[in-house]
Amino acid sequence: MECTAIDLSLNCSAWKQATLSLSHGGLGLRSLFLHCFAAYISSISATFPDHTNSPYLPEAINIYNALVSPNEAASSTIDFILTHRRILSQKLEEKQFQSLLQCSTLADRARLLSVSSPHASSWLRVTPSPALDLHLTPSKSQFAIKWWLGIQLCEPGSVCALCSTKALEAHHASTCKRGSDVIARHNQLRDTLHQIFKKALYNPKLEAGSGLGYDQKRTRPADILVNNWGISGKPTAYDLSVSSLLKPEVVSEAGHTAGSAGFATEQRKLQENSSICDELGWSCIPLVVESFGAWGQLASNTFSNLASCLSVQANSTISTTLDSIYSRLNLSLVHSNARAFLTRAGPSAKVSELYLVC
Repeated sequence: MECTAIDLSLNCSAWKQATLSLSHGGLGLRSLFLHCFAAYISSISATFPDHTNSPYLPEAINIYNALVSPNEAASSTIDFILTHRRILSQKLEEKQFQSLLQCSTLADRARLLSVSSPHASSWLRVTPSPALDLHLTPSKSQFAIKWWLGIQLCEPGSVCALCSTKALEAHHASTCKRGSDVIARHNQLRDTLHQIFKKALYNPKLEAGSGLGYDQKRTRPADILVNNWGISGKPTAYDLSVSSLLKPEVVSEAGHTAGSAGFATEQRKLQENSSICDELGWSCIPLVVESFGAWGQLASNTFSNLASCLSVQANSTISTTLDSIYSRLNLSLVHSNARAFLTRAGPSAKVSELYLVC
């Protein structure tokens, strides 16, 4: 299947990813053909007590079993009694996602594993609101969707407007040290998280730890310092970092293990800052996010604790509050990545527009 577009051809892999759910790194544009059998089976099971009398049910089950992995196939109609459609659809999508991984390059595998990580797609659930600064301009939305699906962003031969000698691609744009975009992305994430800590009434401090001594006068182990974090009440230094999973030294592992790029950055940050924080009597927690929005385990634990505090104040559930935290942070990340690319694309680079015509 191919989905055509103005100035763009959405290949089979990109279209398959787009039809996956958000939790599998897609856009939620589910295929009616793929999911109609699961919907029919669950509907029959829930509607008719004696569902075995349906003449079409055995055929639907056989087709469904052919679409899922062999270990997920049902042996009889009894296995489908009161089975929710969502469960059946999840099995279909898992098979589709695994087949997509198998036919992908190493870099695409790393991207797919990252975008399908928990909460990575939270920016796609945000209700656009310019008043709350929760929106993307059309050009940034174009970039975000194409980067998410692994679509070529601009014509071959386009070069970075700031480096001139580097081929223009999303990975280069997100890591290019020319200009201020890498620092601006870090500061935007830091400021967003700082506001979240303030809402949770933790009285956070920005860029704490500078001027520690003659040899460490420029060291800032804490992007955000919270004095009364956790059960012990020990001051905790949070160090934010964005990790690119397409770097040559990490892409091989990232293409086989989800979260490996973020974990490697967490360990490096702990080695760099733990001794300094120990001297100050602080705890050190690196908050690492991969460039596609997958957060490290230490960051996930921190956000869960923040959500517990904020949910009480907002009279909301913890899960809803946690989604809100990830949504705001990941939208900020996507916004910064898009800005970095568009700055480097410049007026001379022809960036193709995305209008899906399926």
